[in-house]
Amino acid sequence: MKTYFIIISVIDFPNKKLSYSPIRSIYSKEERLIQTKQSVESILQYSPESEITLLEIGLTDYKKEFSDFNNKIQYTYVGNNKIIKQAVQSKFKALGEVFAMFYILLYLVRDPKALYFKLSGRYALNKNFQRVQWHGNRFNFNEKEKMYSTRLYGFPGGYKFFLFFVLLISLPIVLLNLSIEKILNILIPRRYIFLQDTIGISGSIGINKHPIDE
Repeated sequence: MKTYFIIISVIDFPNKKLSYSPIRSIYSKEERLIQTKQSVESILQYSPESEITLLEIGLTDYKKEFSDFNNKIQYTYVGNNKIIKQAVQSKFKALGEVFAMFYILLYLVRDPKALYFKLSGRYALNKNFQRVQWHGNRFNFNEKEKMYSTRLYGFPGGYKFFLFFVLLISLPIVLLNLSIEKILNILIPRRYIFLQDTIGISGSIGINKHPIDE
């Protein structure tokens, strides 16, 4: 089964408070750029057979900075899209991710027989990532405390419209300040889910540098 990685990246972030934190990121734009390059490099290392798209939704187009990856990734900048820009600059972090996923599902998910991975920029695959452990006909999530990690998850291309619908009906819930991790756990029926005990990513949370190893 063919696999695709789509990285959602916000390198240059708006200097505005989040609904749950007065700080958007402790890391500078320069540090976030380096971390996002590491995201790409980790896929090339641990899943070299996969096709990679980097979707940058931040305030600045970094196409030139990713020229070293020419012929290895597809770089797409949509941070200048009016709707996505407003979503990214809102106090609800999940809103930017939802609208980025709308773009992904409408324009980037084209193969119904492939497995797609969504990876949050700045997080990197590690040696615990094992492609063979991911179910090709289910949503693949790591679950903790009745929430699904959205740092890395997988879904079959044939589920694109189902996921689009789930995200669409999640919009008013997002505006009630409920996390997308909790919303997906509530809205996607269990029969469509394959739970992953270990997904194989590392990184750190932007608001406090808390280390992540899932």
